[in-house]
Amino acid sequence: MKKLVDVLESEPFEKYRPTIMPKDTTKLFVEDGNTVSDTVVMFIQGGPIPKLQFTFLNYSELDLLTISKSYKKIYVHQSQTYNSSIANSENEFTFEAAKNEGNVSAEILYRSIDYFKKRNKK
Repeated sequence: MKKLVDVLESEPFEKYRPTIMPKDTTKLFVEDGNTVSDTVVMFIQGGPIPKLQFTFLNYSELDLLTISKSYKKIYVHQSQTYNSSIANSENEFTFEAAKNEGNVSAEILYRSIDYFKKRNKK
């Protein structure tokens, strides 16, 4: 099983580039669990990790909830998991860039919630 430290150490440093949002909202999250459920649980991880933990650990804290097997589980990206050049920047990542990427993360969450609301999910 991969460990977080192994994933972080294997990520190459690269030049920071601002996040560009995709037109396809489904690229902003990863689905798991009961994909036909009308109830959606969204998980937003913490920390400056350049990948969604669920994608390399193959489990998440949501799996500890026995009721989670009934729900569609959504692992929402943040700027640094969608754009790994943020967490692994080899050049200066400015405060202004951080504020912008924080706004991008908020937009990712908004678009993900909106996506499921428009499909009558709760």
